[in-house]
Amino acid sequence: MQRSLWSASPEMVARAVIQMVVPVLGRVSFRHFVLQTMPSYDMAAHHWLIMEALQLLEMGVIDRLVVNMPPRHGKSEIVSVRFPAWYLGRHPDHDVIHVSYGSDLSNDFSRRVRALVRDDLTFRSLFPRVELDPERARVNDWRLMNGGGFRSVGTGGGISGHGADLLIIDDPHKEGEITSMMLSQVYEWYTSGARTRLMPGAKIVICMTRWDLRDLVGQVLRVANSNPNADQWAILNLAAEATEDDPLGRAPGEALWPAWFPLESLKKIRALDEANYLALFQQDPRAFNVEMFPEDKWRRVAHAEVPCERAAWCFDLALGEDETSDYTAWARVTYDRASGELAFSRLFRERLTWPEAKRKIKELLVLHPNDDFVFPRQTYELMAVQELRYEHPELVGRIKQVSFPAGSDKRSRAQVLAARLAAEKVLIEDTELAGYWIEEHRDFPGDFDDCVDVGSVATHHFGLQNEFHAAIVDEEAKARRKAAQKAAQAEVLERIGGHAH
Repeated sequence: MQRSLWSASPEMVARAVIQMVVPVLGRVSFRHFVLQTMPSYDMAAHHWLIMEALQLLEMGVIDRLVVNMPPRHGKSEIVSVRFPAWYLGRHPDHDVIHVSYGSDLSNDFSRRVRALVRDDLTFRSLFPRVELDPERARVNDWRLMNGGGFRSVGTGGGISGHGADLLIIDDPHKEGEITSMMLSQVYEWYTSGARTRLMPGAKIVICMTRWDLRDLVGQVLRVANSNPNADQWAILNLAAEATEDDPLGRAPGEALWPAWFPLESLKKIRALDEANYLALFQQDPRAFNVEMFPEDKWRRVAHAEVPCERAAWCFDLALGEDETSDYTAWARVTYDRASGELAFSRLFRERLTWPEAKRKIKELLVLHPNDDFVFPRQTYELMAVQELRYEHPELVGRIKQVSFPAGSDKRSRAQVLAARLAAEKVLIEDTELAGYWIEEHRDFPGDFDDCVDVGSVATHHFGLQNEFHAAIVDEEAKARRKAAQKAAQAEVLERIGGHAH
């Protein structure tokens, strides 16, 4: 006997409707698309909010979207992989251009979007008429049979001849290249290149962590605030620790993703580098635009109070001894990993010719046989190190060089020491030169920066430029292990019919 639908209970009707509707919800709802194509993803409240904003962008309720959020908090999976795939499923005749700081990174996202469109069974069932064009399937430029396609490019890369209905910019700035010149180049490329590629009615989303007041988001918002005719942006600002008017309604100080970055982990990262934390995690880069080396943050100590562990003599060499020449400067620097303190002692700053400098360095090498001697990997120092190693091959292992990030300038390299100073973890031997050393840092950038360069050599020799970002990755790795253990436990309990508590 068949039962009429009208005689079924409300519960049965609801279940039948759900069975019919749920499989196709992913076609119209970005949130359901993500859930259906990535059911194991560890979703948090801020992910839902990002998905809602992207849904509004696709619908045309907004056409310019900025998402500022901390690193390693899951933005790229949603913004650079799931969203363009879903967008092309709904608009297979549209063109998407994806931008990251490097073409390799953008190409990696392109591969993942292409694989999702081509191979994912859920995507195929939701959008069965969307097919890749086998004749145009390059990783950085692939097309659909429906007329649309996807192009990936690094900031600064050429995109002439390509239009965009959707422009996605995900992390346009590269760590270690946050210099005035690089910031200007990215913005100039955006205004003269990427922005001019838009089709009528096109949409833009910029998703990034903040780096500087002059980064891409800072620049486009500055123009928007000063000119009502310019692009006007919807802004989703997600701080790692909630501030007033938090878009998620969190209480001040509450963590954004406590399952992965609990408050105690955030505080550990913050303690390593306050200015970087405020910019990258709190989306507030103003700390980079205040005085870098305040005088009152230096801790003057007597020679007897200078720590003895991990000592390195750090150098900045210069040619000439006339009044227009730069100074040769060096210091003996120690680093206490437990306390995070750097200590500068045996300060030296004079105008010297190379023969005079070499004689003094060789004396120091003899007097301090257990210390490293560290020079920057720059043209003059390369020749000096080569000469020292040639004349004293027995000292090769103690004479070292450090490389600075490609494209970095003196200011960006000095930020590492500035962050340590802000945390009051820089000691300086209280000698006659200490006052000048502190003044040169206070006035930086000024007429001379030799002592500042010595500090940059020291921080990079001890690897302090990596500590902040290594801590971020370490906390994420802990969260991944914890999530994997939890999933494994749940699977075992499910098999034996138990329940997790």
